[in-house]
Amino acid sequence: HWEFALSHVNDGWVMFIGDDDGLSPGALKHLDQLIRHHRVEAVNSAFSLFVWPGHLPEIPDGKFIVPLIASDTVKSTKLALQRALQGRLPYTKLPWLYNGGAASLRLINSARDADGRFSCSQTPDLYSAVALCLTTDRFLSVGYPIAVGGTSRRSTGAANSIASSDEVRRAIAMYMQEDNIPFHPDLIMGKSTEILLYECYLQAPHLRPDSPAVTLQRQLQ
Repeated sequence: HWEFALSHVNDGWVMFIGDDDGLSPGALKHLDQLIRHHRVEAVNSAFSLFVWPGHLPEIPDGKFIVPLIASDTVKSTKLALQRALQGRLPYTKLPWLYNGGAASLRLINSARDADGRFSCSQTPDLYSAVALCLTTDRFLSVGYPIAVGGTSRRSTGAANSIASSDEVRRAIAMYMQEDNIPFHPDLIMGKSTEILLYECYLQAPHLRPDSPAVTLQRQLQ
């Protein structure tokens, strides 16, 4: 679905929004001004968190959390990816194409493989972070929460981590059976975001000829 959507974009910038997520008031206008000012091609932003009612037993009525840090900083993609692979930085702090993260179509097209495909992993949000970090030298970290990231029983990532019902487990099993992009043969799919991030790194050999080597042993540590 990510690749299908990208095939319909001809110009401008791209951001994916999940069906249980949203955008903050004035988000796109604010983001446009920052992009023009800092002249970057990839962005990460803070995002508010909305826990949908009924998703977590300990929060039956749901919860809405809004970050109050408002600084904007241009950062090194190489350093950010290194820190993320070392477990020192959440992958949500990398430039990506999801929930407040965005990139220019020119940059996305430059990250495609020999078959013209951008998304080369079963985890397209994490893969977009790795691909963008390996394709550009700098990105803008935006303090304003551009998006509202929702977590619900319909969220693929949250469902995989929690698996709170038979319905969710069946949905995850169906998702995992989609083999259009096989999981990297050196690894086994699990609940570790560090392994998922490493899998995305392994799936992008066309983007990392000069990037620092990351071994499985170091990643497991």
